Amino acid sequence: MDSAGLHAANLAALQLLLARAGGWPHEQGDGWVAADAAAATRFFSFTVLTRDGAEPTPTVYEGRRGPAGWVEMDLWGRPAPGETRHPVLMRREPGPLPPPDPRVTVARTSEQLAAAEQALAVGLEAPGLQGVLGARLLDHPLVCAYASMACAVAFDDGTTVGVYLVGTAEPARGQGLGSAVTAAAMAALPERPALLTATVQGRPVYERLGFRVVGRATMRLRERS
Repeated sequence: MDSAGLHAANLAALQLLLARAGGWPHEQGDGWVAADAAAATRFFSFTVLTRDGAEPTPTVYEGRRGPAGWVEMDLWGRPAPGETRHPVLMRREPGPLPPPDPRVTVARTSEQLAAAEQALAVGLEAPGLQGVLGARLLDHPLVCAYASMACAVAFDDGTTVGVYLVGTAEPARGQGLGSAVTAAAMAALPERPALLTATVQGRPVYERLGFRVVGRATMRLRERS
């Protein structure tokens, strides 16, 4: 399977895990998985394509109201109508990571996970992210590494490690926290190929950790029905 397919499978598995743990409405179709996070949080809802060229038709969003629409993620990067963004797809092969940073904690208790959620909301400047994680996730191969104003989440699906929700609040940028929380999250999981999508601003952070660009994704921003 190519890197786009591997990352799509990882993201879909994580999305289903979060939806089931949080009780969010969700569904699967031919080549896609959709979950309505806005049903329980103030975050947007998300569809990931698990097959190149799939045409999602989720019904879980119908008639629901939230502060945001929903995002459709295509890791193969095909063109899409409407408002789109194009993060790069990056991959890192297993190898040494930087030593642990004393500013960073890996959440291993319910109290630490609550603190990680707060760091998630602050680091990504998205208050709606509070409530996305839950104590039940401590029993799953998902790791949240955090500092006071930064966070990163990594998920092991048994084949690859997906890195998600990496953010550093503006006052703490330029201090190496983004790299530190990302490295700590990956280090807490088995050594496997790691995949993520990155913005222009985030790309240099990941390149310093050994990631390389292997493709381009398409994020399509859509309105709720």
